[in-house]
Order: sequence, then structure tokens, then C-alpha cells
Amino acid sequence: MIKEYYRLDDLKESFDFSLSDIDYLVAESKIKFCLFSKSTNVIIGGWRKGKFVGFGQANYSGLISLTSKEQTELFEKNKLNLTQSNILQKEKLVSYKASYPFNVTTPNTVIEEWNEKELTDIEWEHLPFRFYPEERKSNLKMFEGLVEQLGAIAEVKTTGKYSGDSIPNPLVTVKNELFFHWKSFSLNDVCILADEIIKAQQVTGIIQNEVIEEPKVKLSTTTVHKEIKTRTDDFNDLLIEIIRANPKKTAKIYWRIIEEESSELEGCRVFDKNNLIRAISENDSIEWVDKKSRPRKSISFGSFSNRVSRMKKLIFDD
Repeated sequence: MIKEYYRLDDLKESFDFSLSDIDYLVAESKIKFCLFSKSTNVIIGGWRKGKFVGFGQANYSGLISLTSKEQTELFEKNKLNLTQSNILQKEKLVSYKASYPFNVTTPNTVIEEWNEKELTDIEWEHLPFRFYPEERKSNLKMFEGLVEQLGAIAEVKTTGKYSGDSIPNPLVTVKNELFFHWKSFSLNDVCILADEIIKAQQVTGIIQNEVIEEPKVKLSTTTVHKEIKTRTDDFNDLLIEIIRANPKKTAKIYWRIIEEESSELEGCRVFDKNNLIRAISENDSIEWVDKKSRPRKSISFGSFSNRVSRMKKLIFDD
């Protein structure tokens, strides 16, 4: 049976990948692994100038993305703590609500702004999220408030009066805040999509007796993924991801997406997980580097449009 994704053990048992093969793929960032997250509450949102903007809350059980840095850390340490990622299986979101669920106002340390959006109005296939934060009083501020309260009580006992207006009560004076919720993952949670296995076989030169087909259940509901046999450079790989997620857009729209990606902090980007985009220069050219951080020739809009045409032909033409 062809599955949508596979666990690490499947790579060794079903596809004959050795541990050294997997280590090589991770070290060279040749393929993208992902994680399976058990049922948990999340805040769906997006990024604006490096700040997280909330759209709604939901419950989710399914695949989430990994950046190259996170992937390397997980395989080196067998442990990874995350507060945020990207949802890869949008259809598995349940109990979605667009209303703001907290008493703490925005902006705060977790959510910069709340912009209510129904799930049907969010066009992205892969959705940025943060694990549902804790709303509580700061333990440190409660401790400091308790120390202040005990000092006031001692002053009253010594002098018979308190020099302030009233004896402080930290239960009243310390306000609730939002705190990041961390979730821990291990190698047992690592998964790989079926099309990434095809890519891995090409990289390692493994030839299977049985051809791996594309999964019947697609992560993208907008287009049929096809194996890209011609690979040119890292920027084209990024462009392919953007086109697959937005198959009917124009080169001008894809350019705007690149501009938005360049304005986000590294590690907070929706598509540019390898931080290839450095900037859009004053003469409207894309400044970028490859996965090994080597500067590459800048891309003008004309050149960009030609790339879009070639990548669409690779993806959609028979």
C-alpha cells in the first residue's frame, strides 16, 4: 500500500536505506524531513515583519515542518523543543475558531496582533502556527511581589504603620501574561513524505525493485505533484515549492511572495526554509545564496519570469 508519509524505520526496512545514507541526507540537507505532532491545541497565524499575527485557534494532529537547522539539531541530539512550526496537513485541523481566546491583550510576547480569519479564507496550503500558549501570572513576578508583601508586613510589625498606600498583594498586582508552550520531539516522531523518498533515492543512487508511486492522498489539494527530473539550482527548488502551493498565480504574484519572505526573520519563513533570499535590491533584483551560503548571481524580474515559465513547464507539462 502506498502511504502518504513514512517513518524512519520504514526507510531502513522497506526501502533499504542504511544509517549512513540517512546521516548523509541530513548532513547535506538533501531532503526535507518532517514531524508527526500528536493532538494538540494551536494558534494559526502568519508573519508580519518578524512578528506573529494570530488568525484563529484549532486542534491539530498531523505533520509539521522542520527547518534545516532544526532537522540537523534533532538528528544530532535526538531531541528537539519547538514552540512553532508550519502545519502540512491543513485538512486535519479541527474545532477551528477565529475569535481571540485570551484575556491578555495584544501585543504580547507571543502574539503581536489578532486578525480574525475563517479557515476557508486562508489560502496558504502550509499554515504557520504556535503551540497554544499558557495564560498565567509570572512565577518570578509573583515571587518578587511576595517578597515585597513580606517586607511591608515586617515594616508594620516594627513601626506600627506602612509607609506606602497599602500592603501589596501579588495576587492582585501581578497581571496574567502569555507564555510560550514548548513541545519536545524525538527521532521517533520523524517522518518523510513519499515524494521526498523519491528524491532521496535519486541522491543516494538506490534502485528499488518496486517503483514508488505518488501518494493517492495529496498534501496539496490544488495540483498534482510530479517528480522533478531536471534540477538546476536551489532557487528553482524554492520557486517550485511556491508554485506548487499557488499554482494559478502570475510571476508578479510569486515575486511579491519572495518579497514577503525576504522581510521575515530567518527561521520564520513559510517557503524559504533554507534562508536563500537575502534581500530585494534597490534595482529590483533578488539577492540570494545557495544552501551552503555561497552568494549567487542576482535575479532580475525578467530572469525571474523566465524561471517561473520553466518551472511551471516542469511541474505541469506531461
